[in-house]
Amino acid sequence: MNIELETAIKTVKFDSIIDVLLALLYINHDKGHGSIRGTTRLTKIMFLVQQETSLKKYMEDLHFDHYNYGVYSSDLYDNILALTQHNFIHTTESRSTHPLDEVDRFEVEQGIDDTDTSQATLTYHLTDKGQRVSATLLAMLTKVEQTELWTTKQRYNHRKISQLIHYTYIRYPVESGIPTKDAKKQ
Repeated sequence: MNIELETAIKTVKFDSIIDVLLALLYINHDKGHGSIRGTTRLTKIMFLVQQETSLKKYMEDLHFDHYNYGVYSSDLYDNILALTQHNFIHTTESRSTHPLDEVDRFEVEQGIDDTDTSQATLTYHLTDKGQRVSATLLAMLTKVEQTELWTTKQRYNHRKISQLIHYTYIRYPVESGIPTKDAKKQ
């Protein structure tokens, strides 16, 4: 580890959206489950961390708007970009000749969207540098906060994306252009 990074890690204080995001990606990284597949999934999980845990106190500057797939945050994307540019996280891209996630598949099948079905899905990972900083950040959280973050990631990271979107629409309803499954049945 270089001296600059080692010094910076010693002065780290857990107090921002970036810290929550890094800690979230660090959870279970040692078991090969630290990554989060898909921007929509990452957005929903960060929204749920803000809504359903005590970590919301670190996320006061994270604002969400409702958009096509539910909640969306340009603040979150700005933070992801900054973390990528500073080599704390990196993304890998998966391409396919068919829709990669269920939202895309549903929209194409329903004729709602003429999305290019070769669309890529990004998976978010910590770099080595990001892992070192994230380990320090996670250790700064109380056991309750660590458990809340772990539980939220475990609960939502492997759900089908359609279930995750449906859950956020039902649990945190808002007026939007995309109806829920319940609204379609009526």
